[in-house]
Amino acid sequence: MTGLVRSAVEGAGVGFDFSGVVERADEGSGFEIGDEVFGLAPPMVGSIGEFVKVPSDMIALKSNKMTFRQAASIGLCGVSVTQALDQFKSKFAPSPALVIGASGGLGHMACQICAAEGARVVGVCSRANLEYVRSLGVEAAFPYDDEAETLERHLERAGYAGTFRIIIDTVTSNAKEDARFDYESRLRPFATKEASYVKFGGTPGRWAMAHIIRLGIPLRGVGAPFWIYFYQCDRQLRYLADAFDRGDFVPTVADSFPFTDAGVRDAFALVRSRHAVASRRERTDDVKSAMNEDAVERASSDDDFDRITPSSRSDGGPEATTVTTEGVGRESADARGRSKKFLPEMSMKTYMREAETIEIEDEGSDEDKGTKRRHAPVVMTFEKDTRKFTTRMIGGCQVKFPEGLDPHPAQMMTMSTIIRTLTRKEHAMIESPTGTGKTLALLCGALAWQEKNKVEMMASGMTTAVERAKYEKARVEYLMQKCDPTRKKPPVCAQGPGWSADDEYFKPGSGSSMNPKIFICSRTHSQLGQILGELKRTGYSPRYSVLSSRQRMCQMQKNDAECKQLIGSDEGKKKTGTTGCPYYNKHTHVVRAMERYPLNGSQGMYPQAWDMEDFERVVDEVDGCSFFALRKMYESADVVFCPYNYLFDINIRRKMSIETEGACVIIDEGHNIEDVCREGASAEFSLQAVGEAMDALSKNLGHVNVETNMLADFFRSISAFLEDMFRTNRAESTIIQSNQVPSFLQEMLSRFDAAHDMATLSETVNDLMTTKAKHLTPIVAPHISLAGDLASIVTMASTQPEAYNVIFGMKVDINSDSCPGVIIQCMKPSVAFNSVAKKARSVILTSGTLSPMTTFEAELGVRFGAKIEAPHVVPNENVYVEVTGALGEITYKATESENAGRRFAQNLGNYLLRYAKIIPGGMLVFFPKYSLIERVVREWHMSGLFGQLNDHKFLCCETRGAKGFQETLNQFDRGNTRSGSLMLAVYRGKVSEGIDFKDDKARAVFCVGIPFPSVFDPRVKAKKEFNDSPTSKQQGMLAGGEWYRAQAYRAYNQALGRCIRHPKDYAALFLVDARFREGGAWMLNNISKWIRNNTRASDDVNVSVGQVSAFFKRLRSMDSAPNALPGEPVSSQSNTPLVPVNQNQNGPPSPTLNEKQGDFLLSKLGCEANRELVDALDSMHRASVSAREEPMKVNAYAKALTSIRELKYEVTDGKKMSTKGPEKVQHIGASMGAQIDHWLKHRVFERMAYYEKGQLPPAK
Repeated sequence: MTGLVRSAVEGAGVGFDFSGVVERADEGSGFEIGDEVFGLAPPMVGSIGEFVKVPSDMIALKSNKMTFRQAASIGLCGVSVTQALDQFKSKFAPSPALVIGASGGLGHMACQICAAEGARVVGVCSRANLEYVRSLGVEAAFPYDDEAETLERHLERAGYAGTFRIIIDTVTSNAKEDARFDYESRLRPFATKEASYVKFGGTPGRWAMAHIIRLGIPLRGVGAPFWIYFYQCDRQLRYLADAFDRGDFVPTVADSFPFTDAGVRDAFALVRSRHAVASRRERTDDVKSAMNEDAVERASSDDDFDRITPSSRSDGGPEATTVTTEGVGRESADARGRSKKFLPEMSMKTYMREAETIEIEDEGSDEDKGTKRRHAPVVMTFEKDTRKFTTRMIGGCQVKFPEGLDPHPAQMMTMSTIIRTLTRKEHAMIESPTGTGKTLALLCGALAWQEKNKVEMMASGMTTAVERAKYEKARVEYLMQKCDPTRKKPPVCAQGPGWSADDEYFKPGSGSSMNPKIFICSRTHSQLGQILGELKRTGYSPRYSVLSSRQRMCQMQKNDAECKQLIGSDEGKKKTGTTGCPYYNKHTHVVRAMERYPLNGSQGMYPQAWDMEDFERVVDEVDGCSFFALRKMYESADVVFCPYNYLFDINIRRKMSIETEGACVIIDEGHNIEDVCREGASAEFSLQAVGEAMDALSKNLGHVNVETNMLADFFRSISAFLEDMFRTNRAESTIIQSNQVPSFLQEMLSRFDAAHDMATLSETVNDLMTTKAKHLTPIVAPHISLAGDLASIVTMASTQPEAYNVIFGMKVDINSDSCPGVIIQCMKPSVAFNSVAKKARSVILTSGTLSPMTTFEAELGVRFGAKIEAPHVVPNENVYVEVTGALGEITYKATESENAGRRFAQNLGNYLLRYAKIIPGGMLVFFPKYSLIERVVREWHMSGLFGQLNDHKFLCCETRGAKGFQETLNQFDRGNTRSGSLMLAVYRGKVSEGIDFKDDKARAVFCVGIPFPSVFDPRVKAKKEFNDSPTSKQQGMLAGGEWYRAQAYRAYNQALGRCIRHPKDYAALFLVDARFREGGAWMLNNISKWIRNNTRASDDVNVSVGQVSAFFKRLRSMDSAPNALPGEPVSSQSNTPLVPVNQNQNGPPSPTLNEKQGDFLLSKLGCEANRELVDALDSMHRASVSAREEPMKVNAYAKALTSIRELKYEVTDGKKMSTKGPEKVQHIGASMGAQIDHWLKHRVFERMAYYEKGQLPPAK
């Protein structure tokens, strides 16, 4: 290793520090010509010269109070000190810090910075420099060369025995000449047990080893120094300049030398003497710096806290010094922009306590740009991580599991499969039932593999440090050969992972040559939030980010075009934080704050990871842009969390510039991956949308009218084609098969200029949405985006027509709206899936419900090397699974006609009522579609069954769409605090996906019917026909019927798994459809393994009720909870006669049921003055049932009626009853409040007139 380093540095430049004036700056560097700066030159570049070319992240603007000499003396020592103190900040207060070599270059800076930040500092130096060190603000100073008394005796007499938690040693090194000092062993008695000994200096070979250790490779028995990280040190430089302004820090310059051969030799001679007080070799003629941005690389923190030292010393010694250069020229320019560039989270004040306060500066107005104003501080509390993790060796990886948890078999299977799959670069499917800790196992397995892989790649010579050294050596050889006039052959251009000798700068490799990025995906952002919560429990602290859309994250509610217009395209303004968006200007502040998590994790602090609540708190307090902060964090992330449609939707992946080359992709809750892939490679557009785009783009004037006119021609061609088609074909929908797709698309674009192909159009769209975005208005931007989306899909459909068909017609479902339009539909999910899988290292598909698993390989077009069905952690005796044919076959014919629908609703209501009386806690009932729920609820209201069920369970229904859904869940939870709730929900709906119904929240799931997709849906019909085609059969795809059934059973399994969430949970599952009884094992094989192994059959409801009652009695007697929930009618089991479920299936409902309905709605009146209002509301409720009003509104009337009857005072103001405050009445919303006010004024409800005619009120 030493030989490699020596060979790499031969002929390299000398010196690191400098100050000077910018002579040339790249656009976007954040600096301008004439800026006065100081900083560090990269290793082997050298700062001793008239010009130095450096990356922009290694310099900072010089303070206007600072001379060039002072600025040139800061760089290497100052950055070394701040980086070291950053890593060991937790070791300061309340114990003092000991600085050895306090009068040297490193030492005098360490003393000043620590003292200025409130730390107690004790310095060690020579007798001659005691007064100088005491002037630096130390608590005490002691000599190391006192002939009368040893240093140890001085410290002992002063009472410092066993007090130091950190010793900063700038003297001792691994060099032989420093062996006589041996401070490390001499001063151990003065340190606490947990103290850190920070050592500065070492030989080149030791420094190389230190860098390898810092990157994660353990080298036992090596006393390695702390290795300074040169790149991206601008933060520390800005901190030092700010400290200088405050008067907290003043570097000492001992002497200056002319910039001549003799002057340089004299300066180095002084350095080698090792007895200069904070000395610097400086040049006295002008120096100018030319800068260029460079690709930068992060280095991880070292975990070995007890033997770490920076390499910022040149040779080491009692008062170590460092050679720098200085420029003396015109007076220092105004420090404009430095206050904006300074990131106060780097302030050493944040390092003095474990609860870190990160202050973010305000941008200020144009008049006070130099004034720093602070927001309220962001407090980030960290403490020593005292958790003890369970470690297991799995697949060659040391896996850490949370404290107190021992992985059970299902988790062991999951982790071992993940590690084996990632190691072998294969794909895998893992079905691990809900509640088995699948998410935790995914995280622990994947992150353990990533850690091990990182170490292995470094050890095998692929570390960035080694590659950088190889590049530097190859670069020198290449330039020498290129400049050799006698050489006739072209220079030899050596190459390595991600670099080439002819590259101007070293650029680290990516993909397979570096540590692979891991994408962890789920279906929704709420599910990702749960995954981040699990990550905080683990012992891992990777760098990670979460991908989200601009519309979802933007605090100003701007769309893409408005955002880009606000920010602009000036890279300089983006770099300096002076764009038109105040949130964007501070997004880097958010990034810096969030970097504390992985940094503190590497130092054994807690928390090591953050969740979205932590992130949003920082965003709110900083006022930074969450969207751009996460995008910036994505660039350096080891792990990326995102919804999986971001990867498999071709257009989303293109717009967000997501690259999966060599990455590991893990998909949680991936049972919908087929649908997501099909939709991600498809496009749909209405005739109206095409017309609007054509008009808007053709009217656009300005800088980009040539481009927008071309896009307008694109939409004009599509519009003319569709209008011609719809004039001759008025069918609701027509399917164009695969063999006709090319001709259809060609004809659709026949009027588009042939010179403009799809590639040109895509390039134009990309150009408009990036470099020319500032010229776009919010009106045209969405249409340009649509053109880009269509161009991508049309290109794919043209190149892979065998995977596509087209649906067009007068009534096509476009964004849930039936209208004239076109759907370019991808029939093979493998198109989108393979666009990721072929580039990725591995794709791992996981879910609690992947059965039937055989369908995935055929549809996704890849081979899964491992297909695992993990067992459930819940004991078999905690699960009751019943297959029943008591209600017959629940098909379309059995539920849709008038008589059949009424009979089905009546039978179902009586059936559920039997179980509602004996099942503790909540019940979930799943239906194939919303319309069936509405029909059933309407019939229950008419027959009185709704009231009977409500006597035992609080009834609520899943709403269509997202609006009102959270309130429904709240109602369900409130009902569970009494005797339980009964939720009517749909397969594939919000209730069936990702919501936790553990324990008494849901003790039973009834799956009513089988959720086959609608055969009347043109897309479903087209897919079945496509899969049945000879071409699809030859490619090994499923037959249309098999695919159709797989969609149904996957949704069915997802619903069945809602209520069992942990090993001690228990529940009853009911498969309510006679087809399971008749189909036997063939039907049950489509159900998840853990369920089908526990099934029992029963068509006798009386027997079933008895078995279920005994099941819950047994488990509740074993449970710590009481046998009956609060409010549960304990006697209902013995007092309720067992009657057949088909009682009263024909004819009007019995008087008893009507009486119970009346009891439910008309209980005792609280205030007699409200009787007229209650009677009127009761009449409207009954009329709404007869008029077949939506169940949600019918339920709202019933709830409002119950609330008003209970009031003890007269109703006089409906608005106050519905407005949040002291007079708010439960179940009275804004709409109901307005209805009550109308009744109070006119003595009639506004909607009553419609209901009495059997009509529904018009929607407002």
